[in-house]
Amino acid sequence: MGIAIVLSVLAPSIVLIQAITSNSPQANLATLGGNTVAERIRPVINLDDLVGSDGGAQMSAGSQAAKTPEALYQAACLACHAAGVANAPILGDTAAWEPKAAQGIDALVQTAITGKGAMPPKGGSSYSEDELRVVIEYMLAEAGLSG
Repeated sequence: MGIAIVLSVLAPSIVLIQAITSNSPQANLATLGGNTVAERIRPVINLDDLVGSDGGAQMSAGSQAAKTPEALYQAACLACHAAGVANAPILGDTAAWEPKAAQGIDALVQTAITGKGAMPPKGGSSYSEDELRVVIEYMLAEAGLSG
């Protein structure tokens, strides 16, 4: 009877110890192999995927190609100038753009740089002065005007 009590107490402990040791991280590494684990935890993307082996020349070329006047407009200006948010002149609305065009392109660029009314500086973008000039010229041209 004493042996039955000892076995009933030790049996669950032995089963628990076996379960813990068979599922240890070291046992899993040995089973999976180092390369498999390294492959599973590898980053999805790295810097070389973004800039390529040529040091970023591809990314620069791609960025330049994406900076057409229309792309600049769509990225930063569309949100307000498509719907006239906070009295922003709507793209293509000649009557709304005429008084602005009369100020001249240099004045419009300076206004865009500093912001005006609800429009934040640079329209909330990080555009350079040249990029702002190009997108303003685009918006004026869409209204049939020039700066």
